[in-house]
Amino acid sequence: MSDIVQALESFKEVFTIPSRIEELEKMQSYYDQETSDFLHFIEFAKPDAREMIVKYKELRESLRKRRKVKEELGILTSAKEILAYPKPKEKDFNRVIGNVKKLIKSHGNRTYTMRVRTELQEKVNG
Repeated sequence: MSDIVQALESFKEVFTIPSRIEELEKMQSYYDQETSDFLHFIEFAKPDAREMIVKYKELRESLRKRRKVKEELGILTSAKEILAYPKPKEKDFNRVIGNVKKLIKSHGNRTYTMRVRTELQEKVNG
């Protein structure tokens, strides 16, 4: 009996997805604006080497937080698809679950290919 209650409690979480997506979109916007602030600091300020190292680390941390937000946003956007079905069937749940699993797996294999500064690619690949 408690398994049914747990399953229903878990299912209820699906209905919180739209509000969480909205929250994540605001967070992503914040990190985008913060990145812009850092780039303008780099462009216009005249910091010493120590201050530049501090700002570099802050920018990197901000970008990493933004990445986590984007990953969760992608997962929830994919999961939200189930709410579009008036009467979702098992195959609909299976498709959504498969899409979410695929997204989660791709997050572990994330890479970036330099578009302009190709000489930096070696440093990115490790």
